[in-house]
This record gives sequence, C-alpha cells and structure tokens, in this order.
Amino acid sequence: GIFAAALARLDGAASHRVLMIGDGFETDIIGAARARIDSLLITGGIHRGDLASGGDAAIAALAARFGATPTYHCNALRW
Repeated sequence: GIFAAALARLDGAASHRVLMIGDGFETDIIGAARARIDSLLITGGIHRGDLASGGDAAIAALAARFGATPTYHCNALRW
C-alpha cells in the first residue's frame, strides 16, 4: 500500500522511472517487486552479516528466501 501511495504522490510518474533504495528484503525489496518498480539493495545495511562474504551468490540466496530479487545492489550510498 505504501508504494502505491508514494507513486501517486509522484504526480503520475511512470513506475519504470522510479527506484526504491533500501537495505531490507522483507520491506524494501519485496515492496518494490510487488509495486513493479526497480530496487537498489544496500548490502551494507541490515543484511550485511548475511552478505559479508558471499557476493552475488549470497544475494541470490536471500532473494530466493524472500521471493524477491533486487534490480541492482551496492554496498553503500555516499553523499
């Protein structure tokens, strides 16, 4: 529901022009997948322990566990 509300607030922006950035599979990545928007998983966030040494294979394992795959991934965002 929150993703639909956020998209509605973007004044009609097409969902293919939106990127969900987050560090949680259960909320961020699954929510983006259900809303059919791209997602960027921050691997240095809450799942960093699960992802510390596994690279793409660890991301794939978590994606299978949660039933949603991030479109992109990176360790952190820097300002």
